[in-house]
Amino acid sequence: MQDTELLRQVLDCKLYTIRFEVMLYSLPDDFTVYIDYDGKQLKKPYRVTRNRKQYELSSSPTRYSKLIRPAEMHNVIRRHLDYECERLKGFDIDTDKLSNGRIEQAAKVLEVVQDPRSRRQTLFNLQPRWTPRTNDNDELYDEAVSLVARTQIADTTFIRDQLSIGNSQAEAIVRRLEDEGLVGRLGNGALKRAVLVSIDESYERKVKSNANK
Repeated sequence: MQDTELLRQVLDCKLYTIRFEVMLYSLPDDFTVYIDYDGKQLKKPYRVTRNRKQYELSSSPTRYSKLIRPAEMHNVIRRHLDYECERLKGFDIDTDKLSNGRIEQAAKVLEVVQDPRSRRQTLFNLQPRWTPRTNDNDELYDEAVSLVARTQIADTTFIRDQLSIGNSQAEAIVRRLEDEGLVGRLGNGALKRAVLVSIDESYERKVKSNANK
């Protein structure tokens, strides 16, 4: 393989890893799956979505193969991130010294998203207001649990604006999060709630919920 082709592959792979890390915080609606559950590349990629309206109103019946929950989307992206990280290990190049404008720009976004002090505003910019996608309270709550677990932000205004819902709905969701022990309560001068649930726990919670139905 020529050096230029090898460098291109490494740059692409590095960019994928950074993008996927950002996606773990700012979850996309759609994603093209090209890695199976065993970590092997698929011969025929397919698209999934977590937007019920897009899934049901899609003009092409083959546009999306599956409607998935947010915690499932998170795990799909993490699987692809692990795959690309393994690919990077196979290249005999010091990837930390790669110089590329797109990589540097994406890395700056990732750095900001990972910083708790600036995460909220960055996520607003990366993931603008959504249009309401469901009238199902349980599905909406599932979305909220995933949002809080991914971002580690348990704020009524943040949930309201990210899910494009009313203030009373957002307050009800936060109360339910508190009652179920997923976030802490405000008290003793605390200005923000502690987040007590991880994305893995939110996924396990959903699996158990579906099993009990």
